[in-house]
Amino acid sequence: MADECTPPSIAAWRGCEDRSMKTIKFTYWQDGDYFLGFLNDYPDYQTQGKSKEELISNLRDLLADLESGEVPYVRKVEELVVAE
Repeated sequence: MADECTPPSIAAWRGCEDRSMKTIKFTYWQDGDYFLGFLNDYPDYQTQGKSKEELISNLRDLLADLESGEVPYVRKVEELVVAE
């Protein structure tokens, strides 16, 4: 559920300095009337929306679900640094 600190789009964010914020990259595309996308850290889990703003809201909900521990066997992408 959205509150005054969870706007429908990143551009709409104003205030809420008391909350810590993090930036999450996502990939999206439009297919017909829908915007589809996924969080780059969790490419196996896609969502959609009738607008880009709805997609962003759904991605926020998806992130909360994935980080809550309620979804079993979550696969995540990370980077590995190795010497050459």
